[in-house]
Amino acid sequence: LGAAGPPAKWTTKVRAAFSLWGDPCVFLLAGINLTFGFSAGFMNGYVNANYTKAQLGAFAVPMLAAFTALLAAALARLFGQLSARCGKSPVVVAGSVGFFAIPCCMFLLGCCDGWRWWLVTLYVLQGVGRAVYESTGKGIFADFFPSDPTGAFANNMLQNATAFALCFFLSDYLQGLALAGIAMALSVLTPIGYFAACGIRAAQARRRSDALDHAGGDS
Repeated sequence: LGAAGPPAKWTTKVRAAFSLWGDPCVFLLAGINLTFGFSAGFMNGYVNANYTKAQLGAFAVPMLAAFTALLAAALARLFGQLSARCGKSPVVVAGSVGFFAIPCCMFLLGCCDGWRWWLVTLYVLQGVGRAVYESTGKGIFADFFPSDPTGAFANNMLQNATAFALCFFLSDYLQGLALAGIAMALSVLTPIGYFAACGIRAAQARRRSDALDHAGGDS
């Protein structure tokens, strides 16, 4: 009987995730989660193997991975304070710019032959994007689905896991610049989807307000 607990909990989260799929905001907000997954796949599977390890040595791969995580943790606090003061929109844009700049280095700056320690630039940009994903990105889901936090966070994790799974299972096809191109496209779509979701919520709020005003007038 005790062994039946974890599967039940897992299926509950799956059902909670599916229950929100009728709301288009779930998919419009997927940008930051998908972008992080594909960008991480690009950094881990391509940049680390082809440039960082080759130019700096094997020791630099875990060192820069730790640096990215620490930078993201520090910036997450900063972005949290910025969100409280200025709203989440500028933070979403900042994260998107960070992810967008990584493939830009490949396509526009000829990265990364001979970059050596300038490769740290890519990890800084990844840290910026990751900080937004870890903090503001998850907070946005909580804001949009306050009545169903379980379903909101289940979808948040599902979207990110989907990106990682695609990178893994399609690794023979999604390599190098293909991953960079996908991450770039998703980074552009991220703020567009976020603003569209905000527009939907604002329209829903106006309709509710109009309905209440109408009901009050009838009474």
